[in-house]
Amino acid sequence: MSPSQDFVSFDRAAHFYDQTRGFPPDAQADIGATIARAGDLNAHSRVLEIAIGTGRVALPLARHLGAAVHGVDISAGMLAHLLAKRGDAALYPAQADVYHLPYADGAFDAVLAVHIFHLLPDFDRLDRELRRVLVRGGAVLHCWNTNDSAILRARNNVLAEAGGRPATWQKASEYLPDAGWRETAHLTYDYTTQQAPEDMIKSFQDRVWSSTWTMSDEELQRRTNDISAQLRAIYDDLSQPVPIKNQFHATRYVLPD
Repeated sequence: MSPSQDFVSFDRAAHFYDQTRGFPPDAQADIGATIARAGDLNAHSRVLEIAIGTGRVALPLARHLGAAVHGVDISAGMLAHLLAKRGDAALYPAQADVYHLPYADGAFDAVLAVHIFHLLPDFDRLDRELRRVLVRGGAVLHCWNTNDSAILRARNNVLAEAGGRPATWQKASEYLPDAGWRETAHLTYDYTTQQAPEDMIKSFQDRVWSSTWTMSDEELQRRTNDISAQLRAIYDDLSQPVPIKNQFHATRYVLPD
């Protein structure tokens, strides 16, 4: 299937996605458990993740539940990485877009959405599909990561100045309530990572972040220089890793009766 122009394909990020967005190994099981608790999921729950990618979230969840988790993604490259590391986990991906989910009406008890709403130009179309594939009383589990590090703020400041996605990402949590979904649970899981400021500079210059993919080479270099200047004003040694406190959020939404 060819990706629609409505979507951002992460094929180009498949080989580095887990290294730049993945969770520390010792946090993965707890993140799977956090999602299960927030969603009131068990081994009998039928779960779908939209934009499943490399399975960085679905794999811990499937292993925690000991049950099948289905998923869709438009990127063949991301799905190839998922299959390569799936092992014996009951994880069943399909290449499809979120506006045309290849499942029957009422097929799932919960749909998991992680870092995807800000990438979609038409939330109303997605909302119709979510309602269609969920059973009556089914839940959408919206999950995302946050941290308040100076390193991430420098990147987001520069992207906001460039008209990038952070400004849109701030609205992501408004999409479901605006469409009539009601929040019934919100859990967080805290974990710590290490990052050197120079790693953020390099990842920006290497176009790791999807917001950089449409920048010209000239703009990319200018924005990279801006990030470097901001971080040099904060850190004496850009090569020295600093601890980053992160939070994983899992929020359950249902439709009013």
